[in-house]
Amino acid sequence: MVSISSSGSSSQRRWSTIRFYIQGCGVGLLFVTVFANVWFLMDTAAQLKEHQSRHHAPRGAMAVENVDSDAPHPPSHVSPLPTTLSVSVISSHSRVAVTVNDKLVVQAVGGDQDRGVHVAVLHPSTGRLMAHQVFDTYMDKTYDALMLFLNSVTPGRLVCVAIKDEGTFNLKPPARAVIKAFGSKAADSLAWRDMWAMVATKHGSFHGEEHHRSATLD
Repeated sequence: MVSISSSGSSSQRRWSTIRFYIQGCGVGLLFVTVFANVWFLMDTAAQLKEHQSRHHAPRGAMAVENVDSDAPHPPSHVSPLPTTLSVSVISSHSRVAVTVNDKLVVQAVGGDQDRGVHVAVLHPSTGRLMAHQVFDTYMDKTYDALMLFLNSVTPGRLVCVAIKDEGTFNLKPPARAVIKAFGSKAADSLAWRDMWAMVATKHGSFHGEEHHRSATLD
């Protein structure tokens, strides 16, 4: 396992919440994992404030079953919202996976099944999976559908993108341009059977990306 780090004060600030690892054992098994600790403090604080305001509302504003109770509305049913999300995205020739806070939310394994570009959309505060689509941009000319899907994602959503097996043969320049708009630096250079993963917020922060060249043309 090789850890990729940066040097210089500006780079250290840039990568302070992102860790990258490249791991593999032989051609075809190499995969890229992107770990991003994503902060969404403003959104989380707003939701917590909303929960707390409901907590301390006058008894007359409570649900019917609590109106006749002299005890304050118990806060135990409110689950605390996370202040960070730890997101792992794996791209490989045989597997794509997305993990949020150590919980697997997306996984595709096998040969040609689910080949292409995988896009997972997560809620920015909870990490809940809101959508997952696969676009076979190797065999099919689905790059336009990929563009439409990425453009339709609600601003502020967390977007995870990864390639399984091969996804560049029909990944045309307009689709690469949409990916670049999320902050990708590798979109234009993705080539045959390259492994690539990216995590970004729509119209927001760019959290991480890793690109590894394929060593084979098979």
